Amino acid sequence: MDAFSFVFTLFGLLMGLALAETIGGFGKALEMRHKIRIGWLLPLLGLLITFDITSLWLIAWQSRSAIPISFISLAAGLVIFGIYYLIAQLAFPDDIEHWPDLDAYYFKHRRWLMGGMYICNLLAMAGEQAIGIPQLANGNQWIVFLAFSAGVAAVCFLPGRRLNMAALIYQLLLYPLFDALGIMSNTWF
Repeated sequence: MDAFSFVFTLFGLLMGLALAETIGGFGKALEMRHKIRIGWLLPLLGLLITFDITSLWLIAWQSRSAIPISFISLAAGLVIFGIYYLIAQLAFPDDIEHWPDLDAYYFKHRRWLMGGMYICNLLAMAGEQAIGIPQLANGNQWIVFLAFSAGVAAVCFLPGRRLNMAALIYQLLLYPLFDALGIMSNTWF
């Protein structure tokens, strides 16, 4: 087992559990669809969380040769992916019967969920900088950072369902757009 495989077993476990939590929460909502209004906002936010976890998984893979085996690297991964797990667990309500409209749940929790996701990305950037992978060192990284930050702010602070749906779709489209343009590689987002 190489160094990355050793370190990544912890990261991969937490990321996989976080993905399972988000997808499972959506599954519970679908099961209750005859009793609740699902809407579009919370499913889109759940998809955004899964996209972000997946993108960070890609970044970890791209950074594998620079990730050292140490308590600090394991603790940093535990903090980042532990927060992701908590976000994923909160993405859909456990007591779904008490939330007859999931859009109401979205508006109550969106800032916590998006703020947690943003913090994870900032921590990942700091971690990469700490192991010698420069952050915000070129125009592409700044474009990604500013576009992502603007989307996070929009989701957190825009009022109303339509504006929030537009902000979530914008944020979701950033992932395939930047990947297709080839500027997602070696960036934190």
